[in-house]
Amino acid sequence: MIATSSQDAAVRRGCEALVGVCANLSAGERALIVVDRTTREVGEALASVAQATGARVETAVIPELGFHGEEPAAEVGAAMAAADVVFAATNMSLAHSAACRAALAAGTRCLSLPDYSLSVLASPALLADFRALGEEAAMLAGALTRAKAVRIRAAGGTDLSCAVEGRSGNSAPGRCAGPGTLASPPDSEANIAPLEASGEGVIVVDGSIPAPGLGLLDHAIELTVRDGRVVDVGGGIEADRLRAMLDAAGDPEARTVAEIGVGLNPLASLSGVMLEDEGCRGTAHVGLGGNATIGGASQLAFHLDLVLREAVLEVDGAQLPLARTDVLG
Repeated sequence: MIATSSQDAAVRRGCEALVGVCANLSAGERALIVVDRTTREVGEALASVAQATGARVETAVIPELGFHGEEPAAEVGAAMAAADVVFAATNMSLAHSAACRAALAAGTRCLSLPDYSLSVLASPALLADFRALGEEAAMLAGALTRAKAVRIRAAGGTDLSCAVEGRSGNSAPGRCAGPGTLASPPDSEANIAPLEASGEGVIVVDGSIPAPGLGLLDHAIELTVRDGRVVDVGGGIEADRLRAMLDAAGDPEARTVAEIGVGLNPLASLSGVMLEDEGCRGTAHVGLGGNATIGGASQLAFHLDLVLREAVLEVDGAQLPLARTDVLG
């Protein structure tokens, strides 16, 4: 991204939204910014705005992670748990790591910001009204908590049913509402971890798989789900890449249907960037792999989201009252 004055201003507005609105960072608080060599510019932009609040800001540079949910070094995990706010702007997500779970348990407000760049910081999606979206996310999370079963259908052919009885829905509107909360703006969503052996049906991924070598899809990928796990992956070269990624995880749980989520952010667009795609209003996503962070039983240090266009979510046979809009982009 070649900097111009208007782009610099947009990047700063994005940082101000993350620091002031999404993290609610205050003077005197301890903030830790975790980056790798690919996201140093993002870390520097965040640090500049965070320091202006009067907070005590430190930056930890870690090696690039190989997959979502991989653990950082123990000393970085300890620093995360000691901070009031963590900005985890690494290439891969720390949200499903044990280090993140420990930090949340210690009361840290965590912003998980994988695959960020200056372009993402400048995205209009960060200017959404995350406070207002919180009301809708909470309503949907409540409906998911009360549900016994959910069914996700999409225009591309997805028809997947899962049991969720006993699991709690999660409100993830894009801002940390208090101590021990996690947010990943511009993603704004409600989600739930289904019972791991319950998923049945077909997932037709026609939006994106925000991971290296995939991103926005040229052709749909069809996954068959039985007893909660993906048993077949069909399609072209992108399907081959997905299959290889699941195999490389080295654990059958990587194929477990671990999350069902719906996007709420009306300013987000499908772009191949994880957090904007997951939060894009009118889409839904199915997560595979680990789900302990969102209330599931799988501790696997691997999580991969599959984004579906024009999706609807049914709870116990009734469609959720979600105000649909067309997918942008």
